[in-house]
Amino acid sequence: HPYQRRATEFALENRKCALWLDMGLGKTASTLLAVKRLVWSGETNKVLVVAPLRVARSTWPAEIAKWDDFNELTYTVLAGATQAQRLRRLDEDVDIYLVNYELLKWLVNHYGKRWPFDTVVLDESSRMKSPSSHRFRAMRRTLPYVRRLIELTGTPSPNGLLDLWSQAYLLDGGELLGKTFGAYKQRWFYAGDYYGYTLVPYSHAQRQIEKKLSDICMSMRAEDYLDLPELVSVTVPVDMGPKALKAYKALEDDMYAVLDTAEVEVFNTAALTNKCLQFANGAVYMTDEQDPENRHTHLAHDAKLDALEELLEDVNEPVLVAYWYQSDLERLQARFPDGEVLGG
Repeated sequence: HPYQRRATEFALENRKCALWLDMGLGKTASTLLAVKRLVWSGETNKVLVVAPLRVARSTWPAEIAKWDDFNELTYTVLAGATQAQRLRRLDEDVDIYLVNYELLKWLVNHYGKRWPFDTVVLDESSRMKSPSSHRFRAMRRTLPYVRRLIELTGTPSPNGLLDLWSQAYLLDGGELLGKTFGAYKQRWFYAGDYYGYTLVPYSHAQRQIEKKLSDICMSMRAEDYLDLPELVSVTVPVDMGPKALKAYKALEDDMYAVLDTAEVEVFNTAALTNKCLQFANGAVYMTDEQDPENRHTHLAHDAKLDALEELLEDVNEPVLVAYWYQSDLERLQARFPDGEVLGG
């Protein structure tokens, strides 16, 4: 898309920058295109992508495999590997090395001043929002050796403007928002209580901070670029059947019910709410009294699965199904073996 190419060009034109793009605007693909150009031009030697564990292990490899444009990029996954596996993979000659944030300190300590990654991508860079965190301090040590840095996030300040300083510091060493976190706070915030524990931004703070960061940060909102139809919510009532409904009512009223394969009993209202939710979905967890670690799943009904199957017969498009309990997933997979589990 044109807006994705704009993001790619912005990353190529600015050696250290942030792409603040909403979910769905293709941050990963835009960055991979920039990385591909840098690799092919010889402008970068080794690229490190730091991301949350699931994103590093699944999202980036899937995105590389998804597009023909990126098939020639080589990569290795350090995230989730043992230390011995990580050391072997670091010796591989590939274009991209994928690591999770929890391993960043280990990686920095491993290389020290021999840091080999001249291009670094921080996916979900808001994970760097705390200047006192080990990951921020580790990343700061690498700055003299990093020629290109790209930060990616759709939520740069999830808890407010205080979250921006450390992310900006990694890009410019404090030139725009102050050399220290204390200076940043003193310039744009005031104490919101007597003891100064709560900091409140001045009325002009957001406008000034955004203006200062505008040259190194590109921001895009999904509503400005994605032409999506209006969401239509349709509620589909599901009748679990008289037998299951009778057992559900007994559980709800008496905290006790009898299923075909088990007796269900709970002893407080908090547990009752959870057990009723399980029952409504179709299966109930029961713990073995002799072995509390051993948990069994007992079927209550298949009404929701039957309703879903009917819906799928009328839909000729891919369908995304969200589940709540592990037992829901197991039953979905048994009923629809061709389905694909995302993120797990």
